[in-house]
Amino acid sequence: MRAFTGFRECGVEDAEKAAEWLSGDVCLSERRADRVRAALLAHLKDERIEPPAKQRLQRIVGSALDQSEKALTLRVWSRVSDDVAERMFTLIERRGEDGAETEDRD
Repeated sequence: MRAFTGFRECGVEDAEKAAEWLSGDVCLSERRADRVRAALLAHLKDERIEPPAKQRLQRIVGSALDQSEKALTLRVWSRVSDDVAERMFTLIERRGEDGAETEDRD
């Protein structure tokens, strides 16, 4: 059937490339897993790759969302000055386990 339709099985490299594509192109503007999944299925169809099983699709989507979130976090963090970062860490250190500030107030 694959020979007739021109589709091929989704290999590990295909899944990794799809996750990278999703992370860089789709997940920048879309964070809902169902919509990311729809974009993935459309992309696989365009690339003539047979969609993998449901659980593998979920893993690819999850990986892409995770990659995108990490990239965004790094992008934002790179814009924080050293002075601001130091003040943030100082505030974090002052927090107790229950989330309340432990610093003495007058």
